[in-house]
Amino acid sequence: MATGKIRVALVGNPNSGKTSLFNQLTGLNQKVGNFPGVTVDKKIGSCTLPDGRQLEILDLPGSYSIYAKSKDEQVVTDILTNPEDADYPDILVVIADASNLKRNLLLLSQVADLGLPVVLALNMMDLAERMGKKIDANILEQEFGVPVVAINARKGEGINDLKTILAQPVTARQRPFLDVTELAGPKYGKLINQGPEPQYLRLHQLLSSGEISAGEARSIQTRDTTLRYGKINKIVARAEKPTQRKGLKLYTDKIDAILTHRLWGYLIFIFIMFLIFQAIFSWASWPM
Repeated sequence: MATGKIRVALVGNPNSGKTSLFNQLTGLNQKVGNFPGVTVDKKIGSCTLPDGRQLEILDLPGSYSIYAKSKDEQVVTDILTNPEDADYPDILVVIADASNLKRNLLLLSQVADLGLPVVLALNMMDLAERMGKKIDANILEQEFGVPVVAINARKGEGINDLKTILAQPVTARQRPFLDVTELAGPKYGKLINQGPEPQYLRLHQLLSSGEISAGEARSIQTRDTTLRYGKINKIVARAEKPTQRKGLKLYTDKIDAILTHRLWGYLIFIFIMFLIFQAIFSWASWPM
């Protein structure tokens, strides 16, 4: 760390509240540029810990998985799988939408296996509770081996708790969430176990270097994602406790109530069928 600051990167799925957390942490102490070689915004800011130390905060682009499918995700993958990268963080904060936990935890399981010190920030806990979901953070902490803190990035709640965690030593997960030796197969199993780097980091370095063919890479990605979701589903089933909804009426519920109504449902169905009939037999004849 040439600047003497602790470099912290924020990562999470799109619309998980990552940028809101970045703004809460940095306030006006931020600047916007571009990541090298791509037209993807690079936002860096700073904040002060309770003990006076400085954090350099990097807001990484939104990403669903380490297996990149877009420019934004490729930026995240390139940084987090290359310890020599100038933006490689000392600590990674994963922001997860607590109201959609399963989808968000895939990325957490992947980055934790890369050997990075990780903190999980559970955002939108209030929305999850209103939807009838109570999250047991202790179970997530035990299963993923990372500190967990509840926040509300929009309202600024839990930010001081997050800073307190970041002020303490944060260590990398000791055991991998998923042992990828079998996943890599006998052909690459030995390669990913060579050297001190975590297996998952070595696997992604082989993938990015092209040493693994495109067909084999797709097969590894599919099996990796499937196995991770299998474990994540079991964890979420334990960590997510159903409770009574608290006054939240989702727009889909409102639509369902109308479309399945004993009277209006039939009338809407007849009207839609009428429109389809008109489109086929009347409107389609106009251009002819």
